[in-house]
Amino acid sequence: MYSEKELNDLEQFFGTVELPEEIEVMQAQKVIDVQKFIKNHLACARANIGKNTFSSFYERLVKLKELLLRN
Repeated sequence: MYSEKELNDLEQFFGTVELPEEIEVMQAQKVIDVQKFIKNHLACARANIGKNTFSSFYERLVKLKELLLRN
């Protein structure tokens, strides 16, 4: 599970890092509009805090952050 604070931390991170236009987050999962991806995933994760079914939205944001930190 994730918390509102964790989402806020991710949102702050994405607001301070240079974002590519597109990126492959996972094999066969290419994001062609990174800003839209972040906005939509944050909104969906925030609207569903505490619901395990929606944890994949948070997990993909964490994966994106990890990829950006590696580059």
